[in-house]
Amino acid sequence: MAKEKIESAVVKTPKKNKKPASSKVLINAGSILLGGVLISIVIFFSGNGISLDSKDDGETTAEVAGECTGENRFGDACYDQYAQSLDLDLEKFQECVEGEKYFDVIDKELSAGETYGVQGTPSFYIGKGKGDEFDGFYVGGIRVQELETLVGKLESEDIASVNKYWTDYLKNSLKEYEPQVREYYASAEGGALTGEALDSAVTTYINEQTTNVNTEYVVQKLSVGDGLTQGDGEIVMMEFSDYECPYCQSFANDILVEAKEKFVDTGKARYIYRDFPLESIHPNARFASNAARCAGDQGKYFEYHDKLFEIN
Repeated sequence: MAKEKIESAVVKTPKKNKKPASSKVLINAGSILLGGVLISIVIFFSGNGISLDSKDDGETTAEVAGECTGENRFGDACYDQYAQSLDLDLEKFQECVEGEKYFDVIDKELSAGETYGVQGTPSFYIGKGKGDEFDGFYVGGIRVQELETLVGKLESEDIASVNKYWTDYLKNSLKEYEPQVREYYASAEGGALTGEALDSAVTTYINEQTTNVNTEYVVQKLSVGDGLTQGDGEIVMMEFSDYECPYCQSFANDILVEAKEKFVDTGKARYIYRDFPLESIHPNARFASNAARCAGDQGKYFEYHDKLFEIN
């Protein structure tokens, strides 16, 4: 997405008093990266690029030069720039932002995510149902081709059978990844294990991931909550995300764009964005969520969502 040219003269929103980050830490075994050779495996099965007990490891510091780019896209004046570029009433927008209007709503979204077992971002769920409540399940990391298969199945099958298909698929995929796991543990980075020690480490890891699939990818009753919705299809794609998370940014600009074109724009599915700011590592995420919702007051939520996730 090309960045729109924005006038340099903006009214600067005063800096806020940041809310203390929660001390609660949830542990997601699937988000613990064992090493370079396993990163793709872990992200595929956990789907959580950033977890509550992880650090960004420099991912968000790579590009900071320029106005409202890289880390600087959360600068004090940037929220107003995005609002101006979308032709929002700036005075109303600033009043909403300065009043931290949606902080209580964001707290409710965090609580809802924790209830569903969200432990990192992005966390993606798929389900089926027209109302505010629907049956669905966590899918972990997913590619558009796999999402297309799930949507196709949900058009003609019930959620339980589609869930069984997906968990069986994941467990079969784990078997295919076993040589990579073995390679890692046999390497110096993985401990240079051999013989029975190597076999044990590989078996333990595969068994842990299989248990994770059996316990975390279950059908549950989900709700739209205070999420923001696009589309009105019976199939539901719901994401818990964080505007400061680099993996969420990549997901939004890659998989999500294509998924919306294929499924939301065609009327097959609706997409629900839910806030899950990881404040212990992303101090700007709550304020970005609040700003996007303030833009939503003027009918431009997803346009502002795209601005916040824009890659410059």
